[in-house]
Amino acid sequence: MSIRRILEALSSNDYRVTWQRWAVAAHIALKGDQLFTVEELYQSLKAHYPDIGLTTVYRTLDLLVDLGVITRVHGDDGVARYGMRVPGVTCAVQLRCEVCGDTRPLEIEQLQPLLQAAAAEAEMLLTSCEVRLDGICSRCRRERVSLGGAAPGTR
Repeated sequence: MSIRRILEALSSNDYRVTWQRWAVAAHIALKGDQLFTVEELYQSLKAHYPDIGLTTVYRTLDLLVDLGVITRVHGDDGVARYGMRVPGVTCAVQLRCEVCGDTRPLEIEQLQPLLQAAAAEAEMLLTSCEVRLDGICSRCRRERVSLGGAAPGTR
């Protein structure tokens, strides 16, 4: 993603492009598809812009997350990491009943940033994803109970 796209997202949503926001955007664009922490970004910015504040960096990152330009993922260590959101990447999630074979799509928007972060950890840029969740649908569970069997997942 280019710095231009980040700055356009700010200005098209009526946010001023201050020198601090410009600096944050430039450093994010230089990171490419790498994940980074606030502290890593702040230290990099501080080396070039000694007057920039940590609060400004946090607020700018929060704003860019809200605008959908970047994504925030919380790691197992409790530290939030940020990365570019890849435009046009969709995650197709499908539910499939293992008894009757019925399938249906499921919309889970929160899954995309998590999968992008996992791909970034593996040093891979996510371009598409497909996930299938297997289980037993409510109709098949009701039929099994009506035939005298225990409902799956109960004792």
